Amino acid sequence: NIMQMADYVNKRELLELRKRRKEEAATKEVLTESKRLLDEVMAGKLTPTEYKKKLKEVDKKKGETFDQIERENSEHIKELRDNYPTYYSFEWEYERRRYNW
Repeated sequence: NIMQMADYVNKRELLELRKRRKEEAATKEVLTESKRLLDEVMAGKLTPTEYKKKLKEVDKKKGETFDQIERENSEHIKELRDNYPTYYSFEWEYERRRYNW
Protein backbone atom coordinates (compact mmCIF):
# COMPACT_ATOMS: atom_id res chain seq x y z
CA ASN A 1 0.00 0.00 0.00
CA ILE A 2 1.59 3.24 -1.18
CA MET A 3 -0.06 5.34 1.54
CA GLN A 4 1.42 3.17 4.27
CA MET A 5 4.79 3.25 2.57
CA ALA A 6 4.71 7.05 2.27
CA ASP A 7 3.72 7.37 5.93
CA TYR A 8 6.47 4.95 6.98
CA VAL A 9 9.13 6.71 4.89
CA ASN A 10 8.13 10.11 6.25
CA LYS A 11 8.29 8.92 9.85
CA ARG A 12 11.58 7.13 9.25
CA GLU A 13 13.17 10.24 7.78
CA LEU A 14 11.90 12.30 10.69
CA LEU A 15 13.61 9.89 13.09
CA GLU A 16 16.86 10.25 11.14
CA LEU A 17 16.57 14.04 11.25
CA ARG A 18 16.05 13.99 15.02
CA LYS A 19 19.08 11.73 15.39
CA ARG A 20 21.25 14.09 13.35
CA ARG A 21 20.07 17.08 15.38
CA LYS A 22 20.98 15.33 18.62
CA GLU A 23 24.40 14.47 17.20
CA GLU A 24 24.84 18.07 16.09
CA ALA A 25 24.01 19.33 19.59
CA ALA A 26 26.47 16.86 21.14
CA THR A 27 29.17 17.91 18.68
CA LYS A 28 28.60 21.59 19.48
CA GLU A 29 29.08 20.80 23.16
CA VAL A 30 32.38 19.08 22.37
CA LEU A 31 33.52 22.03 20.26
CA THR A 32 32.66 24.46 23.03
CA GLU A 33 34.48 22.39 25.62
CA SER A 34 37.55 21.81 23.45
CA LYS A 35 37.74 25.55 22.72
CA ARG A 36 37.56 26.26 26.45
CA LEU A 37 40.39 23.79 27.06
CA LEU A 38 42.45 25.34 24.27
CA ASP A 39 41.95 28.79 25.79
CA GLU A 40 43.13 27.45 29.17
CA VAL A 41 46.25 25.97 27.57
CA MET A 42 47.00 29.22 25.77
CA ALA A 43 46.54 31.15 29.02
CA GLY A 44 48.92 28.80 30.82
CA LYS A 45 46.22 27.42 33.12
CA LEU A 46 46.64 23.85 31.81
CA THR A 47 49.75 21.91 30.99
CA PRO A 48 49.84 19.89 27.76
CA THR A 49 49.48 16.71 29.81
CA GLU A 50 46.44 18.05 31.65
CA TYR A 51 44.97 19.21 28.35
CA LYS A 52 45.37 15.77 26.79
CA LYS A 53 43.77 14.13 29.81
CA LYS A 54 40.79 16.49 29.79
CA LEU A 55 40.40 16.22 26.02
CA LYS A 56 40.36 12.44 26.34
CA GLU A 57 37.53 12.78 28.88
CA VAL A 58 35.61 15.04 26.49
CA ASP A 59 36.05 12.51 23.66
CA LYS A 60 34.90 9.68 25.92
CA LYS A 61 31.80 11.64 26.91
CA LYS A 62 31.08 12.38 23.23
CA GLY A 63 31.36 8.68 22.40
CA GLU A 64 28.99 7.77 25.22
CA THR A 65 26.52 10.41 24.09
CA PHE A 66 26.63 9.22 20.48
CA ASP A 67 26.15 5.62 21.65
CA GLN A 68 23.09 6.69 23.65
CA ILE A 69 21.69 8.59 20.67
CA GLU A 70 22.16 5.51 18.48
CA ARG A 71 20.45 3.24 21.03
CA GLU A 72 17.49 5.61 21.29
CA ASN A 73 17.22 5.89 17.52
CA SER A 74 17.32 2.11 17.13
CA GLU A 75 14.52 1.75 19.69
CA HIS A 76 12.40 4.31 17.84
CA ILE A 77 12.99 2.59 14.50
CA LYS A 78 12.01 -0.75 16.03
CA GLU A 79 8.81 0.80 17.37
CA LEU A 80 8.11 2.26 13.94
CA ARG A 81 8.64 -1.09 12.23
CA ASP A 82 6.43 -2.81 14.80
CA ASN A 83 3.57 -0.54 13.70
CA TYR A 84 3.71 -1.80 10.12
CA PRO A 85 3.47 -5.29 8.66
CA THR A 86 6.93 -6.82 9.00
CA TYR A 87 7.30 -7.78 5.36
CA TYR A 88 6.49 -4.29 4.15
CA SER A 89 8.70 -2.37 6.54
CA PHE A 90 11.72 -4.51 5.69
CA GLU A 91 11.00 -4.25 1.98
CA TRP A 92 10.76 -0.46 2.29
CA GLU A 93 14.04 -0.35 4.22
CA TYR A 94 15.69 -2.40 1.48
CA GLU A 95 14.37 -0.08 -1.23
CA ARG A 96 15.37 2.95 0.81
CA ARG A 97 18.97 1.76 1.00
CA ARG A 98 19.08 0.44 -2.55
CA TYR A 99 17.84 3.62 -4.14
CA ASN A 100 19.32 5.91 -1.48
CA TRP A 101 16.16 7.85 -0.69
